[in-house]
Amino acid sequence: MKFISIGKVLGAYTLDGQVKIKPNTSYPELFYDMEYLLLTENNEVKRSLKINNIKDHNGLFVAFLAGINNADDAAKLKGYSVSITEDMLPKAEDDEVYWFEIENLPVYNEEKKELGRLVDVLEAGSSDIFRIALNDGRYALISNNKNHVLEINTNEKFVKISEQGLVYEDL
Repeated sequence: MKFISIGKVLGAYTLDGQVKIKPNTSYPELFYDMEYLLLTENNEVKRSLKINNIKDHNGLFVAFLAGINNADDAAKLKGYSVSITEDMLPKAEDDEVYWFEIENLPVYNEEKKELGRLVDVLEAGSSDIFRIALNDGRYALISNNKNHVLEINTNEKFVKISEQGLVYEDL
């Protein structure tokens, strides 16, 4: 089973064991739908804790969890990812994809020559920036817009780009 990270535990919030969580999802409302906080590390479940209460606090979430009754217990959860299963994600719009669907996909140019693999996405305002690990050992960046990223195919599992949009990191 694949787990999708939607946040990170930052540590204790209060002395009575509340934990603070930084969301890393476009759908923070998912936190309100969860009955259990699924804590993972390297896509492996480490703990599952019943959520007694969760609330939004200045862009973070603060949660009361069953069995976590003091700051020391809460501090031990720091660094874990808060995850959900794929089936809990809202359906993506027709022009959207989730990162886990395209992570590590091969990247091809217009002539279908494999250039490398998609290894990261950076949020940069109006369009995301994709980071590509090139086959020659270098890295390059490309803006995810229709002129540079020509096709994202999640069925056949590839990304096609225009090499004119590449910016090499070693410049």
